[in-house]
Amino acid sequence: MNFFKRSLIIIVSLIVASCSGTGTGNPLLGTVSGKLTTSTMAPGSGGSVNAASSAAVNVYAEDDSIVASANADSTGAYSVQVMPGDYTIEFSADGYRKRRHNISMGAKENLTFNDMLLSRPVEVVGGSVGSQILFAGADYTTGIVDGYDVTDGSHFTANLSVPRRYVASATIGNSLFFVGGYTNPGVSSVIDVYDSTMKNWSVRNLTTARQVDQVATIGTKLIVGGGFDGSGVNALTDVEIIDTSSWTTTNKTLSVGRHWAAAVSVGSKAYFIGGVHCWTLPACANNTIDIYDSGTDSISTITMPRNRTHHKATVMGTKIYIGGGDDGTNFLNIVDVLDTTNNSWTSLTLTTAPGQATIAGTVGSYVFFAGGNSLSNPYSKVISLIDTSTGIQSELNMSEGRYNIAVAIANGKAYLAGGDPAQGGNTDLIEVLDPSGPAVSIFSKDWF
Repeated sequence: MNFFKRSLIIIVSLIVASCSGTGTGNPLLGTVSGKLTTSTMAPGSGGSVNAASSAAVNVYAEDDSIVASANADSTGAYSVQVMPGDYTIEFSADGYRKRRHNISMGAKENLTFNDMLLSRPVEVVGGSVGSQILFAGADYTTGIVDGYDVTDGSHFTANLSVPRRYVASATIGNSLFFVGGYTNPGVSSVIDVYDSTMKNWSVRNLTTARQVDQVATIGTKLIVGGGFDGSGVNALTDVEIIDTSSWTTTNKTLSVGRHWAAAVSVGSKAYFIGGVHCWTLPACANNTIDIYDSGTDSISTITMPRNRTHHKATVMGTKIYIGGGDDGTNFLNIVDVLDTTNNSWTSLTLTTAPGQATIAGTVGSYVFFAGGNSLSNPYSKVISLIDTSTGIQSELNMSEGRYNIAVAIANGKAYLAGGDPAQGGNTDLIEVLDPSGPAVSIFSKDWF
């Protein structure tokens, strides 16, 4: 090769490198810089704010390829350089929610972009309305609600009107209700209402502030019974029967106070199951069910085979499956099944005791209990399945052991979200239970 050709190749290579890369020598490069912080508190709430040291910063092109990346330093400061164009910048750190923003960069432009990363959800509650699934109640301060439409893949966020945890949920028609909860300290009377048709929110109130585990529904009525009033003295006996078509409330009284109780409905009746009426165990654990009959507007009481608290209940047809929890002394691996047509009982023994803080649901022909916390299995991966069409039991494993999981059922599948994982902290994992296998798979690792 002669001298002229070699010189021409070198000159062309330098021109291409200077005009088409993101190297630091490119005269068209712009800079995005700023400071990242972390907090468990919502912005402006007065909570402590810390530098997001080592947080990852990635800049994505429109084809989702990464064009620049960096890590924040010990003060949370970061800086990345990109060519002119439209991008998405993402901030992430272990234990915190990812943040994504669209940016437009001009030639030689300097952009300043500060952001705060909030903690991931833990002990969330789930609910579904149509094809939309929503998860809320992650913490005492942000009130963040994550929503997802399982048909078109769209993700949306909102905020509860009052941030709180240990919220109950229920669906009536096109609306999803997030009821009461714990505000640390104290309990809430708020009902946040999501209208899935209009995609908007409204706020209503309970007569009595309380934290309950489950809420029953009959027609257009929310049936909210028992729970914890924040006093730490006794569980509530009051039942609020709220007609959501007119927002009028009538009241009934349970036979005994019920906290850490389950509540479900079958036909025109609501069932308030077990729980504790005071805080001394095992003496305060309960083995009764109060049944509210909307046809006669009365409450009657039946007896369960055993004391039960910290449990969950779910309905398949005319039968109520009650599982998990403890009897005030021992964790229970027995599922008690109430046939509501004649109030008769049968019992099933699970291979693995779900323990406290399990979740329950029905999908396809299966009743399931997932996750939980017991002495022998403190962060359970197990999903216990009961095929009600055959009576056959089986187990599946989630990818991560956890308890206080949220569940939402949509399009014939169960979505299991958030919770307390074995490694501590919290998790943004969502797994989906598909009854057609049955099989469980990861739906998202970084949705929240």
